[in-house]
Amino acid sequence: MAVKLKYIYLALILFVLFVLFASCSDKQLPFYNSSDFTPEWISHNNSKYDSIHTINEFRLINQNGEIVSSENLKDNIYIADFFFTSCTGICPVMTINMKKIHDKFINDNKLKILSFTVNPEVDDVGKLKEYSDKLGVKDDKWSFLTGTKKDIYTV
Repeated sequence: MAVKLKYIYLALILFVLFVLFASCSDKQLPFYNSSDFTPEWISHNNSKYDSIHTINEFRLINQNGEIVSSENLKDNIYIADFFFTSCTGICPVMTINMKKIHDKFINDNKLKILSFTVNPEVDDVGKLKEYSDKLGVKDDKWSFLTGTKKDIYTV
């Protein structure tokens, strides 16, 4: 399980870096992706391109105890990551990078950030609220999501 999480984190970091670098250049860059996390570079003209970097439909609870779903975000662009509040490894680095995106796009109402906990047994609404308050983020910009383990892992 730890090895799979490492590859999930790697894929997410590469995606965030891709977004950051793509915004700085007109050149379309290939990116790293595969469903089983086997290394594979994919360019925008690859036939697999349209089916990658997608999030399944979801309905979860945010740090304010409100329902957030793919349905009520359908007219937005959202960047997602997976984390847990007690993580001392890659999560803090990912969170710092996500905070940079949050701050850069603070006034863009169409861009949302979603952080899905992978440890819902610990990361309840109160814990997520404490975490988001510590970061000083706008709740309507960045949702920290929890729910059942099954629902989160389906995403």
